[in-house]
Amino acid sequence: MHRLTRCFGLLAGAWLTAGPARAGEPIELEWSAPDGCPTRQDVLSRAAALLGQTESEQRILARGRIRAAEGEFELELETVTSDGTGRRRLRAGQCEELAQPAALLLALAVNPAVTAPEPAPPEPTPEPAALDSTPPAAAPAAPVAPPRGPRPAEGARESRWAARLGLGVAGDVGALPTPAPGIAGSVGAALGGTTLEARLTVLLEQRTEVGGGRGGAFTLTTGGLSACHDVAAAPVLLAPCLGVEVGRLSGAGFGVTEPGSGSALWVAGLAGLRGVEALTDGLGVWVGAELVVPVGRPEFVLENVGVVHRPARAGGRAAIGAEVRFP
Repeated sequence: MHRLTRCFGLLAGAWLTAGPARAGEPIELEWSAPDGCPTRQDVLSRAAALLGQTESEQRILARGRIRAAEGEFELELETVTSDGTGRRRLRAGQCEELAQPAALLLALAVNPAVTAPEPAPPEPTPEPAALDSTPPAAAPAAPVAPPRGPRPAEGARESRWAARLGLGVAGDVGALPTPAPGIAGSVGAALGGTTLEARLTVLLEQRTEVGGGRGGAFTLTTGGLSACHDVAAAPVLLAPCLGVEVGRLSGAGFGVTEPGSGSALWVAGLAGLRGVEALTDGLGVWVGAELVVPVGRPEFVLENVGVVHRPARAGGRAAIGAEVRFP
């Protein structure tokens, strides 16, 4: 969860934080692999050799992981550039065979003009010295078999739809009379680095008094749509989001002879930041923080008392929960 703590810092500190950790280095790489496999420095050195003296303003964030899979080794590599997010999966019989493809993918993300080096030709076998002065006929060159390289994992594609299902707890300031806890749920679909999401938020009842034991109790239930786009991948997937929500703000009076009850339409715009840390391939932990700006500010009034509650001009909302992604 220490990475999740870092995500909260990013949410509170900046709107977009997608640059590399050290100026002048085009690749920021998070790498994990079993013992005996290529190390992070091996991959970065190969990528630097491919880039050579290339001058490029492009900077990338990347996360790579090698693991054993069905008698082979599988590389999962994710890159984030100014153009978006890319994901590749490659397999090879030997772990070290994945180092050069990983370096090539990183170099191509920095500079698409990079080309793979040509394989060195096999050294000729020396011919035995002839006993006569007639030079031997040149032997035909043996065909060179292509080197065994990694192959894409079966069914893997660089970009594909993935469904998301999330559930968590939320806290809101501004919509109800006092800070309100609640429940947040979402169903979404992601393609590449963009996620479209349908959301449901329920804020629990909050009470306020205006004197003499008189006041009101209020709840808010909303449904909304939002769009998020990934801007960073290591160590936490970070994405700014924009959206809108529509719902019902309800209130009931107390402490008067005829308290009454009522409700009003709630419409608000949303802008915020969302972070996700993957725990497994299909399960993650997410946090979010956003600004909530209501389009209207309905007033709730008690007869002979006056205004009991009116939402703030702008409020804030935060949430944390678990997310399941499939396939």
